[in-house]
Amino acid sequence: MVERRALAYTGRCITGRMDGEKQLETFVKRVEELRRLPLVTERQGVGWSLNVNKKKGMSVRVNLLDENDLRSFLLTFRQFIAPQEDIQVNKVYNTCFLELKTTNDLRERLVESRKIWKEALGKAGNIKFEERMYSGEQAALLWVNGYYFHSDLEKYEQLERLLHRGWPYVQMHFGNFVVDAAKVIIHTDHLVAYARRNNLFKP
Repeated sequence: MVERRALAYTGRCITGRMDGEKQLETFVKRVEELRRLPLVTERQGVGWSLNVNKKKGMSVRVNLLDENDLRSFLLTFRQFIAPQEDIQVNKVYNTCFLELKTTNDLRERLVESRKIWKEALGKAGNIKFEERMYSGEQAALLWVNGYYFHSDLEKYEQLERLLHRGWPYVQMHFGNFVVDAAKVIIHTDHLVAYARRNNLFKP
C-alpha cells in the first residue's frame, strides 16, 4: 500500500514549493527586471483630455500605454499575479509575515502595503464572461492570459469581441490597473530589500 502524505510546512520550506529565502530572492530579481523595462523607465501612464474647438467641435484624446512595451512588461508582470507562481505577491506577503522577527515595525508597513495591493487588484474591475463573474486577480489574469497572450484561442476570441465594444475605454482602464499594481510591487520590493538588508527576518 502506498502511504499518502499531505504537504506540510517544515521550517522555512513548504514541500513542493520554493523555500522562503529563495522565493524572496527571486521576487527581488523579477522586480528588478520590471524596473528596467520602458513602461517603468519612461514613466508611461494613461489618461484622457477633452478638446473644444469652435470650428471642429469637441473631441476626446485618449493616451494609452505603448502596446509593444505593455506586452513586454506583462511577460514578467503576470508572474506576480498568477496563483501557480511562487512570487505571486500575496505569497510573498505571507512569507514576509511568517519570517519576520516579532520585534520590528515593518509588519505594520507590510499590512498597509497588502491593503493597497488589494485595492490595486480591485481596479482591474469585474468581468462577466460565460456566466461567470471574474474579479480582482481573476479579472487581471483573464486580461493578461486571455486578451494579451491568448492561452485559449477559441474562448478568448469571444472575450476580445466583448472587450472591443468598449475600446479604448477598456484598454485605458486596464492600463491604469497595470500602472498602479506595478507601483505597489516596486514598493513591496523596497520593504523586502529593507528587511533583508537590516536582518529583520528570522535566521
